[in-house]
Amino acid sequence: MSSPVASYFVLSAQAPVAIKSLIQSVLSKVSTLQSLFAVPPATELQACWELCRLQNGIGCATVFIPVAWSIAMVYHAQANLTGLEALTRAFIHFFLCIGIKRLIMTIDDILDYDIDANVERTKKRALPRGAISIEERCTGY
Repeated sequence: MSSPVASYFVLSAQAPVAIKSLIQSVLSKVSTLQSLFAVPPATELQACWELCRLQNGIGCATVFIPVAWSIAMVYHAQANLTGLEALTRAFIHFFLCIGIKRLIMTIDDILDYDIDANVERTKKRALPRGAISIEERCTGY
């Protein structure tokens, strides 16, 4: 156990074997966890940026406009809802809509990356060109 975390655990001879093996298993994965939470390289960040379609704002309106309309209707129908509360909810839901749209785009790219590789318009996306793997994207989201 060469991990710095290992110094915090003292395994006695009386400890059950299952607990010892569990602790050793967890400690052996510390380096994996450290690599999981490490800051990714710039190329991977760029690929994630492209995969989530953060370079353009198109599409968020298709998700947010119905939400904004619903909030406006609730504001009109509920006398106890103040304008500030409605604007606060719209502000929060705007960022939630951005997140939902980005999640949808990522799932779509993961599901059809093999098709994207054969289509001229989409073959330069992050997954088909190999800038990021599906495993990296699934653990990084």
